[in-house]
Amino acid sequence: MEAKEKINAEVKIKVDSLEPYRKKLQELGAELKGIDNQKDIYFKVKKGRLKLRTGTIENALIYYNRTDQSYPKKSEIIIFRNPPQSLVTMLFQALETLVVAEKTREIYFLENVKFHLDSVPSLGFFVEIEVMGDLPVEYTALKKRLEELVEIMGLPLENRVEYSYSDLLLPK
Repeated sequence: MEAKEKINAEVKIKVDSLEPYRKKLQELGAELKGIDNQKDIYFKVKKGRLKLRTGTIENALIYYNRTDQSYPKKSEIIIFRNPPQSLVTMLFQALETLVVAEKTREIYFLENVKFHLDSVPSLGFFVEIEVMGDLPVEYTALKKRLEELVEIMGLPLENRVEYSYSDLLLPK
C-alpha cells in the first residue's frame, strides 16, 4: 500500500434531479462502478483538507489542497486507499474531527474521468466531474476535457459550487 499523488480538474454543480445526468452518462457509455453510501470524516488541519472516506466501494485517506473557486477547481491530491485500521485509530487519537459528510454516491467512469451523482441529506443533489491524472501531467489538458464534458452533459454552470461538502455542512 502506498499513497498516490494525483492532480485533477473538477467541478461540482447543484442540480434539481440526478435522472437527466444518469441518462446522459448511459448514452456516453460511462461505466457504472456502483452506488456507494459514503461517510467522509474531515479532520482539522492547518492547510488543505484531510478526510477519511468509508464506503461500500471506496475507502481511503485523502489529503487535497486547492483554492476555493467554482470552476474549474484544480486539486493536488494524495490518496491512500484502504488505510490500515492502525492508521485510522492514530488519526482519531491525534486529530480533531471538523465535520462528517454523509452521502449516497453513484460512481461512473469514462476513461480518466470520474463522475459522481450525489445525494447529500440537507443539501440536495449534485453532479461532480473529476478529470484525473497522475503527476506529472499537463493540467491544461485536464481542464480542457472538463470543459468539454460540462458542455456535453448540459450542466447548469450558474449552479456551480465552489466549496466542499464539509464547508457547506459547517455551521455558519
